[in-house]
Amino acid sequence: MDLVLIRAITWFCSILQMMLVVTAVLSWFAGTSEFMRGLYQMGTQLTSPLVDPIRKILHKNGHVQMGLDWAPMIAFLLIRVFQVLATRLITNVF
Repeated sequence: MDLVLIRAITWFCSILQMMLVVTAVLSWFAGTSEFMRGLYQMGTQLTSPLVDPIRKILHKNGHVQMGLDWAPMIAFLLIRVFQVLATRLITNVF
């Protein structure tokens, strides 16, 4: 039971992290064609629930420098932290 739950959490976290990376890469090419713009918009819609709260905190505290958006990287790291903590909690409980 615990192995299935750990694999499900790992799978889910990996998908979220891949979506963040793909959306970040697509942002570089969003203006090249209508197809790329559509893919980027889809990725943004899927990742915005993760990234937008972090952006709000960063903008509120004035941590925006040179137009670089750190929110996807922070979200990526928070997903990883969640994955490790959830896995350890499950292995210690079960």
